[in-house]
Amino acid sequence: MSNFIEKSTDIHFHFDLTRLSFFNTYSICCRQDLTDGDDRWKPHSPTAKMSLFNRVVHSQEPRCGLNNDRKRPAKRDFCSNKKKTKFHLKQLSGNPRDFTIMSDEVHQSIDICPVMKVLIDTEPFQRLRNIKQLGVTNLVYSCADHNRFQHSIGVSYLAREMCTRIKNKQRNLNTTDKDVLCVTLAGLLHDIGHGPFSHIFEAFRGSLHAHMRKDPTLKKHYDENFPRVPKEWSHEHSSLLMIDAALKSLGLEIDMENLDKPLKQIGDGIDARSMRVFKHFGGSDYSEHDIVLTSRDFIFIKECIFGKPIPQVVEKVGKDDLIGRLEKQKEWLYDIVANRHSGLDVDKMDYFARDERRSLSEAGKINLQILYNALVAKATCSRFDCKKCSSGEKHFMICYPKKCVEEVMSFFRFRFKMHGTVYQHKTSSAAAAMVVDILLKADPYLAIEAGGEHHSISSAVVNQEAFLGLKDSIIEDIYNSSAPELQPARDLARRFMARDLYKLAGELNIKPSDKKLWEKAKTNPEAIVREICSFEGSHTDDSGETVFVAEDDVIVEHCAWHYGRKDQNPLSAVRFVNREELGCTDEILTAHEVDEEDYETIIPRSFMKKCIRVYSRNPSKTELVMHKFLAWKENLFNDSGSPVLNTQTYSGFLQRAEVSVLERVDRDAPIALTQDSGDEDEMYTPIKNRIRQKTEDPSPIPLPSFNLK
Repeated sequence: MSNFIEKSTDIHFHFDLTRLSFFNTYSICCRQDLTDGDDRWKPHSPTAKMSLFNRVVHSQEPRCGLNNDRKRPAKRDFCSNKKKTKFHLKQLSGNPRDFTIMSDEVHQSIDICPVMKVLIDTEPFQRLRNIKQLGVTNLVYSCADHNRFQHSIGVSYLAREMCTRIKNKQRNLNTTDKDVLCVTLAGLLHDIGHGPFSHIFEAFRGSLHAHMRKDPTLKKHYDENFPRVPKEWSHEHSSLLMIDAALKSLGLEIDMENLDKPLKQIGDGIDARSMRVFKHFGGSDYSEHDIVLTSRDFIFIKECIFGKPIPQVVEKVGKDDLIGRLEKQKEWLYDIVANRHSGLDVDKMDYFARDERRSLSEAGKINLQILYNALVAKATCSRFDCKKCSSGEKHFMICYPKKCVEEVMSFFRFRFKMHGTVYQHKTSSAAAAMVVDILLKADPYLAIEAGGEHHSISSAVVNQEAFLGLKDSIIEDIYNSSAPELQPARDLARRFMARDLYKLAGELNIKPSDKKLWEKAKTNPEAIVREICSFEGSHTDDSGETVFVAEDDVIVEHCAWHYGRKDQNPLSAVRFVNREELGCTDEILTAHEVDEEDYETIIPRSFMKKCIRVYSRNPSKTELVMHKFLAWKENLFNDSGSPVLNTQTYSGFLQRAEVSVLERVDRDAPIALTQDSGDEDEMYTPIKNRIRQKTEDPSPIPLPSFNLK
């Protein structure tokens, strides 16, 4: 009988003695979850075969023959826990070979656990290899071509380091290893929703509505052909979408009906019960329920990235509140990747160091004093409208010992430096404006098909499949296209690939008293464009033809870089613990705001620099746009708000205006040279000679008119 069972494990067979039928019974009983730790149910073991025979032949259930009048009992389910739908699943294990180590130029080596590895090896995450971290900054700093993939791996490492150190130092917070893994995954996935050229794609999305206002037919075209995109979209919204896409590729899904159970199994891929903390991360100290990642854990991961309750929870659960971690003492976990209170988080730590190393060829090291000395304390936040602080409660915040005040201030000072030197460099800003124009011209006509629907570049953010195709290579796709409607975008893409970029025509620094002008630059830059173009004047190009400036030839951009809190002191949002309180490790510490007078030597007088930049789209009109900008700048406004006519000669006017442009900040400040190639020719030329060369321009513009439209 044993031999008979052995040969019939995979076929339909009958016992004449009992007249019972079985379909692959042995194979069902020997599924994976019954074999763990039980030798009786290992496949092809004699014990399993005989045990099955005993359960069938010696069963006490009544036999059901053909002439039996009694009702046939229901079929017996030997494995009631078996899921109805069969999937081909892979089990993650804590075997050392399932862990890996990745090399990194900033952190040297980074441990990757099995859960991180399977998420990294998905198409949504691998797509980040084709998204540059700094957009088009590599056109100015040639080595700044690193990508979001590298940055995301680095943030996951720093998130795990900070969370683990706080967990080990302050055990009264009851932080678990699953908390550490979730924060690590939040760091890993926080930028998975970035579009082509990173933040430039967000600028393109933000310019779309203004672009459609210029051409009313475009709005009708979008409404008829493409799905609508919510106005409040940001790359964090796409990150939530791409996290779902990554889980879907693993056969998993967040189950909003069972938040405290493992992820829902929806297809072939990774077994949801093996998505867990492994021994390498301390998982052996907990029960299975405590180490398996649940749907609530992935909601928590999304909340860490989004910074507030996610739309998925608000719609399904009806709670406009954070539900990933309900314990009050775990509130600080939300601030490791993206700090809601101070902005001092591991995301910025990594990209400041990585971007400095690649752009400025400097050390690019992590400030370990900030990373290692971080601790959790109760404190009030800096928001005046915080309901929690108004009710007398305090936040569990990431704080620092008072000895770290100078280190924290240096972090914010470094932020100011990177924005002025790298992130808002005048040439990279010009290249970014060109990319935005290329995408705006191509968006209505470059259709992306996904799931039976057609999406534009801008509307692809609402579809997982369509968004996966958006990479930095979109410019090459436009360049290689053949559709007649894409010809304007194709011509501009050709200029971009040849580095024939827009040119800076002038820059005006905004003083704190120029609030109205700054507000106009932010809310209505088109008005400034009209004012600049309203000055009369023409220019003769190299071919002898007369050139005029149209409004489409001019771009007005408002730029601002600060220490992290606009015009406010960034230290006012960070809380510090006094030295005498640090010894009380058994209790939750209390942190306070520092007195600025005690640190006035390291605090600057102002915290924000603002300026207006004017670019020329047409290289043949750059000189003329520059002249018009100088005229607009010189004749801006008097105290009454009306334009002032300058009756000086053109030569004297240009000399004074040119000096103001060359000196940039003020007349006593030195000229700040950059890596832009346009500065090299003028590096060793005295300012007076440069002014003389400019005044000999063969095609000066006439004096500005009274009527400023």
